[in-house]
Order: sequence, then structure tokens, then C-alpha cells
Amino acid sequence: YYNLDFEVKIKDVVLSEDNYNVHLLIERKKALNSYALKESELFKEIKNFLIGEFNYNSIQKKVLATIFKEKKNITLKVERGRGINTIIKTIELYFMNLNKEVYLSSNGEIEEGFAFYILLNPKNIEKGKLKDKKFIIIYEKNLNKECKEDREVFEAELVDEYQIPQNIVFISESELRLKKDIFSNILPKEKRLKILANLEKYQILYATKDILLYI
Repeated sequence: YYNLDFEVKIKDVVLSEDNYNVHLLIERKKALNSYALKESELFKEIKNFLIGEFNYNSIQKKVLATIFKEKKNITLKVERGRGINTIIKTIELYFMNLNKEVYLSSNGEIEEGFAFYILLNPKNIEKGKLKDKKFIIIYEKNLNKECKEDREVFEAELVDEYQIPQNIVFISESELRLKKDIFSNILPKEKRLKILANLEKYQILYATKDILLYI
């Protein structure tokens, strides 16, 4: 209904006076076991696992193409709400299915021995630590001066730029019930897909910031 997959496990079975109480653990699926023989097939499976029938948005496509097709290291300036978690999960699942590990850091610290490095808003990076490594540095505002000393290993500096269609008017989630034509992640998958496919046909579409994920 919401484009999510879950797995169910029996956590415990407790005998009471009248019956057995079965305790279930329901969690969103986190791992993807792929048997794809081609890289293109693997990426298709990863995309379907993470976002189903939806497409990667403009910056997600650009980042993934730069990393996996152009084989370049990236610094990426991007705001929240643009699908950064999907980029991270795509990278992690790709290397996981190659039996390799990804290092995720939010403080700039770097350990040796990983296939790929993801640095989130690092405050500083020790000079020389990124040499001969594959990585992406993701930041929201400005990359700290201390992180620019290794500039020679930055092969692509990307900035997320997008245009909001003129017929979209942003409102809060609490205001949605007062409007007719609306968009939000609280809508079921099929409804969202239909709206996105016909976006230009709306004179006015009232949307929450959720729609930025799909532009």
C-alpha cells in the first residue's frame, strides 16, 4: 500500500492457561539477496527493493551515474528531503552483494580496509586519509575548510539544483484535508504514482515538502 516490504519472524511462543500466545516481530526488510549476473540487473533489483515503481530523482541519478559509470569520487552539496538515504542504501546494497563493506561516517574519521566510504557533514578529514579510496562526501551547507585539503582527490563536485513546477503550492500536512488536489507521502503508492505521471495537468497541486523527493 505504501511501497514498503516487510518480513515477519516468530519472536516467542508463550503458553497461557487457554492457548498459545505467538509474539511476532515485523520489520521492514533491510537486506537484498540478489542473484543478478549483470551489473544493470543488480541495480534494477536494488532500485525496486528500495523505491519500487518510483524512479530515482534527478540528483540521485546524477550521483549514482558519477560513482558507478564515471568511476569518480564525489563531494555533494544537497539539502535534506532529497533522498540521500536512498543514495546511501543503493551504494551499501551494491557493495554488500559483492561481499564488500561500506564505511559510513558522520564525524570525518576514516578506517582502513573498506571498499567505499560515505562521509556525512564531516567537520574535518585528516590529510591523506582519502588517497586511493573511493568515496562520497555529502554536506548540506558548506564544506568545512578542514575538509578541502585533500582537494586533489575530489574528482567531481556536485551541487543539487532543481526547479519546483510553478503549479505546486506547498502547505503543511495539517492543511491537506482542506484541499482537493494534494500530494504527500501519506497517500498510497498508486495515488502518488498517478499524480506524478500527470503533474503538468494540475492547475494547482497542494503538496507537502515530500514531493521534493521525486523531482
